[in-house]
Amino acid sequence: GALSSAFSYHAQPTVTSISPTGGTSLAATSVTITGTGFLDHSAGTNTVTFGGSNVTSIVVVNDTTITCDSPTGTAGASVDVVVTNNNGLGTLTSGFSYHDLPNVASISPAGGSSLGGTSVTITGSGFLNNSPGTNSVTFDGVSATSIVVVSDTSITCDSPAGTLGTSVDVVITNANGASTLGSGFSYYAPPTATSISPTGGSSLGGTTVTITGTGFLNDSPGTNTVTFGAAPAT
Repeated sequence: GALSSAFSYHAQPTVTSISPTGGTSLAATSVTITGTGFLDHSAGTNTVTFGGSNVTSIVVVNDTTITCDSPTGTAGASVDVVVTNNNGLGTLTSGFSYHDLPNVASISPAGGSSLGGTSVTITGSGFLNNSPGTNSVTFDGVSATSIVVVSDTSITCDSPAGTLGTSVDVVITNANGASTLGSGFSYYAPPTATSISPTGGSSLGGTTVTITGTGFLNDSPGTNTVTFGAAPAT
């Protein structure tokens, strides 16, 4: 005899959305996956993969919701999110994007005093968009100061002190990774005054003198000021 409608084929799970839809390639991002078939109809254990890599900390909240932590991935890649259980699998194609790394393209000016304090503008990308968090800037491993993120493509800061005559790497690091501009900034020597001629003159002022030294014109010194005691020369 026939037993009518005695056996039901369970629907496969579906994945309809994920939130957030992207995160850093370097560390886990906590996400919520929405769909169906995660708990009911003897679904059993759910596995979740991003681009074929297993996630961690999976929690089946109910039949339509799973939370988990994304695995690390390749910066700039968009990957499929797949939920698999006893009833089959559901795929959200290109459901999760790994944020691009920051990029440092140029710095202006490209050099400054070895004493530090040169105001520079760093141009690139990935400084503001896609949840980069706090940006740190280093010159040869030493932190810059007065960092201002102007936009996703521009950061201003003040250079730290460095070793005169050296060209050093400029590195920006944030939650999405790090980028290096190799030998991006050069430290110039401070000016030197080695002699003055004549070495004396009237107390009334107005004696024309010649100062000999280095660093008065090359390497973008800007305006030179000269003082005698505390009084500016003219």
